[in-house]
Amino acid sequence: MKKFMAVVGLLVMAGLGAFALTASNYWIYWVSGDTVIAGITASGRLDTLAGATFGGNISLSGTLTVGEDDTGYDITFYGATAGAALQWDESDDQLELVGSANISHASATNAGPVFVSVNTVAYTDSTAKDLFVLPADADIVDVVVIVDTAFDDSGTDLLNVGWSADPDALVDDHNVASAGVSRMGSGATMPYANIGDVGSSDLTITGSYTGQNGDASAGSATIYIYWTTGTPGS
Repeated sequence: MKKFMAVVGLLVMAGLGAFALTASNYWIYWVSGDTVIAGITASGRLDTLAGATFGGNISLSGTLTVGEDDTGYDITFYGATAGAALQWDESDDQLELVGSANISHASATNAGPVFVSVNTVAYTDSTAKDLFVLPADADIVDVVVIVDTAFDDSGTDLLNVGWSADPDALVDDHNVASAGVSRMGSGATMPYANIGDVGSSDLTITGSYTGQNGDASAGSATIYIYWTTGTPGS
């Protein structure tokens, strides 16, 4: 059974001994059995000593800081659907949507974010290179290829982008011998094909370069895939 105790002065508790009231000790304790599990210091700081779960509503009237510079903590906001959450991942240094969680503007209808995944294919990537992973049920809405440095094989210079079962599903033998920008629908090698739902499992997008004579010494292309989540019109 958990008990709430307010302290003004010296606290003496069976099994715990005496606590002198100093800035490093606590004005208020949360106690489970004979163990102090959390407390508020004389300076107003809330310390968790052995883990504590707070039920009900909590209101803050000041600044909330979690961790400190160069030392952070994971923060998770759960949704009403199993597996759906908004998470600050301290080890990745990024805010992440987990499961079916999504973001939309409160006053918008049928709206959601468009994400972009980016990676490069170089002249040395003659076998399929894993570029990035799209989450299950993502919808591909656009593909852009920017040839930053022209590929210089003495024969043809071709780029493919797709996935393991269909390595040229999105970009099919696209000529990368000249620097420039190409977008889905700009030609036969980048048709409006295989856009839409990626399926019920995460999908790893791959890219590869084919030099006809295998003697290229330069070349780099950046692949952008734009995608969204959720069901259109829902």
